[in-house]
Amino acid sequence: MLFARGAPVIYSGDEQGFTGDGHDQDAREDMFKSKVAVYNDNRLIGSDASTAEDNFDPSHPLYRSLGEFAALYRAHPALRRGEQISHFAAETAGIYAFSRIDVQSGAALLVAINSADTPQNARLSTLKASGITADEPGLLLGDGQAVRDAASGDLQLHLPPLSFAVWGLYDKE
Repeated sequence: MLFARGAPVIYSGDEQGFTGDGHDQDAREDMFKSKVAVYNDNRLIGSDASTAEDNFDPSHPLYRSLGEFAALYRAHPALRRGEQISHFAAETAGIYAFSRIDVQSGAALLVAINSADTPQNARLSTLKASGITADEPGLLLGDGQAVRDAASGDLQLHLPPLSFAVWGLYDKE
């Protein structure tokens, strides 16, 4: 949800896969080697390391991914200040799709998230109604497909399980 409206929030330790035990004082450990048993029994996301080891690792997959997200956020003003329009929301686990539009430049991006543990499809017929007339969605980040239906103008999305994608929406020239 870093690309949705509002200030993106990344907690200290997210980039190293820290999970914490919850409850205010146990929410986050530091990145130094820990001798605290209640921290050292936590499983870290994306790593076989433990908090008993030094955990500042710029090669950690979450560290690298968050860096990619930040670069995209910096590169596209629509993600920082753009209007947000919801286009599709599954009633249960599945796809949520929204666009971010920079009204100053007209640039538009489409963000889709699949919260299901199975591949999901969604047909977006609301883009034209929202004033987005782009012909060519260009994948900027993530994993997914977006195909424009030439007859209807709808955009058909396909996302793998537990994935997301961000597309730039461009007009053919």
